[in-house]
Amino acid sequence: MIELDFETRSSQPYLNIGYLRTNWSNGSSTSGTCSLVGRNDILTAGHCVYDPSRGGWAESFDFYFGADYNSETGTFESWISNPTYTRHKLMSWPNSIYINDDDTTNTLYEAQFDIALIGIDTPVGDELGYLGLKTVINNNLTYDAIGYPSESTGMMLQTVSVESSNIFGVYTSDVAVMGPGSSGGPLLDGNYVVGVKSTSHWWSDVGFLYSHLLDELTANDSLIHEAPSDISLILQNGSLYGSKNKGSVDENALDAVVGTLSTTDPDSGDTHSYSLSGVGSELFEVDSSNQLKLKSGVSLDYETQSSYTLTVKSTDSGGLSRSENFIVNVIDQNDAPTDISLTLENGSLYGSKNASSAYVTENASGAVVGTLSTTDPDSGDAHSYSLSGVGSELFEVYSNPQYQQLKLKSGVSLDYETQSSYTLTITSTDLLYARLTGSGGLSRSEDFIVNVSDVEEMFYGTADNDSLDGFPTGYSGIDGGDGVDTVNYELESENVSFALSSSSSSSTYSSKSGGSSSSTSSNSDFTITATTTTTSTTYSSKYGNQTSTSTSTESETLSNIERLYFTDKAYALDLDGNAGIAAKATIAIFGADDLSTYMPTVVSAVDAGWTLDGLCDLVIQMGLIESQAGSSDMSSFVEYVYGNVVARELTAFEDAMIANISSGPYSKSELLKLAVSTAGVESQVTSNAIDLIGVPGSSDGELLAYLI
Repeated sequence: MIELDFETRSSQPYLNIGYLRTNWSNGSSTSGTCSLVGRNDILTAGHCVYDPSRGGWAESFDFYFGADYNSETGTFESWISNPTYTRHKLMSWPNSIYINDDDTTNTLYEAQFDIALIGIDTPVGDELGYLGLKTVINNNLTYDAIGYPSESTGMMLQTVSVESSNIFGVYTSDVAVMGPGSSGGPLLDGNYVVGVKSTSHWWSDVGFLYSHLLDELTANDSLIHEAPSDISLILQNGSLYGSKNKGSVDENALDAVVGTLSTTDPDSGDTHSYSLSGVGSELFEVDSSNQLKLKSGVSLDYETQSSYTLTVKSTDSGGLSRSENFIVNVIDQNDAPTDISLTLENGSLYGSKNASSAYVTENASGAVVGTLSTTDPDSGDAHSYSLSGVGSELFEVYSNPQYQQLKLKSGVSLDYETQSSYTLTITSTDLLYARLTGSGGLSRSEDFIVNVSDVEEMFYGTADNDSLDGFPTGYSGIDGGDGVDTVNYELESENVSFALSSSSSSSTYSSKSGGSSSSTSSNSDFTITATTTTTSTTYSSKYGNQTSTSTSTESETLSNIERLYFTDKAYALDLDGNAGIAAKATIAIFGADDLSTYMPTVVSAVDAGWTLDGLCDLVIQMGLIESQAGSSDMSSFVEYVYGNVVARELTAFEDAMIANISSGPYSKSELLKLAVSTAGVESQVTSNAIDLIGVPGSSDGELLAYLI
């Protein structure tokens, strides 16, 4: 008898032979030997599974295949496999093993039935392999007996010569082989078991019960706990998940159900639990009804992820499992817009630090506020816009393929003084996806503030001669328009100052009576600023009334104004108009030195409709020049008028020339009309005017006028 080493025990047939511990209902346990002869079939002696003295059938077993069990120390020094199981089934013939009152097997008749087959629900043979069963007809044979006899130090092998009984299904040996503990050990013919150890001299012949053993080997297959073989998913529409039918849920649908899971398992009636894995699997669950669904409160977004591959694992009651992948597609739905943006005309974004609100300029007809755009999860969607809110009827969204402009309607302008800002509610409704799916468009609304930028507004006169009050309330200036227009101020002239507006400059003008001169005409814009000082009593004390003085200023721009009237003075500004005509006539008739004396009267006459030619004819008819010259002859007339034109002493040449003129064909009226149109008179009109801004002809600008 020899002990087998680890290398030997790790290969067949010895790998399939093991140490057997039998646990009895009375709390005791016994040692024996067993052989693995099927996927889940263990062969041993009948008295190793049934013992009347220990309570009958054994309750459980421990199997240690390939074990090196040291009986002297009671420890396993090494083993190959110790399979676990939850269920077992026993086949043996206890009534034939124990046919008398003796609880031992002591007859050949009993020994031929001393064989048992233990079926367990774990297919340990799939891992370790297993031995075959063999029926032997020959006699006088030599086999290897294997077992774990008491007081051995491991798995023992002894080659024995046996004879097959002619009467009983037993192999017998003339010598005792091994001892207690080797019961149930195999009698091996290579990798086949021909007998099972019953006593020290006898082995049950497997051939005796061969057909029963084979039937039981087949029956024990039902004990094996098999892993699930398939996972099915019945979709919500009743179809079976497959290559043509994938799982799906609608975008944005809360708690959506994909379908119902079921498991195919060879173990009929087995129960299963499900678990999920894969990217995004944390969003799903399998509920108590085996429904694969989104977790409570969870919905999916097509634009974020359009498909999920879920690994579904089905685990049976024995811990065996199967995993399969299932694709869940997200069905795109129409998503509402998430934002409305307004890019202003200056390129900045509404709501940014640089542009917290939009604006349009006062009085600008059809002014554009900016360009609208919509953020929508549905890429490529198109949108329409509608407006609401007080004053929204003044605005529109002009659309073309390139942009959508928020603007005032054609012909519409805004007035700052009427309303300085508008709060527009803009609603963006998606179009493209709604058309494709047939579903209604979804929308988003946001408020946008449109401010009206105040501009300086002019008070406009009529086409006639207007008399207007200065500093009209709500206006930045006055434009007199056509006619001879007067602005009246209830203040003295010393309290005002003048300046050209930024749009005005010195220009050359043609007078109504002919000729030209360089000055700033009444048609130029200028600014008049008035300073007012107010003195008031604030309180009384023992020292007398205490007073305070405050100064205020106001300005306005004047355009096309011909007359200015203050409480102490009046000015005529239209040197290119009536004032110029009056100045020319006065200079030619009376001389420049008398402008201040005659200008008020002559200006009034011109304003009343007298032309320059008409004034000349009137003067001749009235003999005014003759009275001024002290003579009525032509020579004195020409000398007097010529002197007014040149405004200096005449030269000898000019005296000779006057004689020629006097004897010429021109009448006094014709000569006077020629004189008022000369360059000499024109230059005196300018040089004798008052510059309301500064020094005449200087670079400080000119605003020329005459006192009237």
